[in-house]
Amino acid sequence: MNVSKAVLITGCSSGIGWATAERLVDVGWRVYVTARNVEKIALLEQRGCDLLPLDVTDEESMISAVDEVERREVTMGCSSTTQGTASPTSGIPSRVLVADQRRSPRP
Repeated sequence: MNVSKAVLITGCSSGIGWATAERLVDVGWRVYVTARNVEKIALLEQRGCDLLPLDVTDEESMISAVDEVERREVTMGCSSTTQGTASPTSGIPSRVLVADQRRSPRP
């Protein structure tokens, strides 16, 4: 089975999201970092991350970001680090999660 090394991380303008992005890109992952204001995460692009605008309070914004990653990747992981949550899927619309589960290869 071919496992994806691409991940979409929300909440990258500071804290856990920023640190997670740095760690994953440093160990060879293709990291899509997001924030409402991509200017705040421009330094992560210099580290090798791909920047996408994403507002977790706007479902269309979330779908647009996921669609863009899907255009570039076969599968991906999602991690939401906004609002102090630790859940890897909080804030991601359920129809996006279901669609991702259908596309992800199963063992």
